Amino acid sequence: MKQEMDIQAWLEFTKENILVKSKAKEILGMSESAFTQAVSTQRLVPVIELGEGNRKIRLYLKSDVLRYKEAVEKKRSMMGMKK
Repeated sequence: MKQEMDIQAWLEFTKENILVKSKAKEILGMSESAFTQAVSTQRLVPVIELGEGNRKIRLYLKSDVLRYKEAVEKKRSMMGMKK
C-alpha cells in the first residue's frame, strides 16, 4: 500500500514538475535553434537524459525552465529589448 502511494505521489510530481522539450520551448517562447543553444551552452540543463546521439530524450524541471525564463526576461529588460 505504501509503495502504491509513493508511486502515485511520484506520478503527480512528474506530471506537475517535469517537462518535455516541446513544453519547455513553449513556456520559454523559444525557437528550436535558440532552445538547442541554451541546452548546449548549459544555460538550461536537463534533469534527465536518456539514450544516445540524436535520439536522446531530455526532460526538464519546470522550476529550472521558469528560472531561466525569468533570467532571459531580466536580461532583455536590462538591454531595453522586448520579446
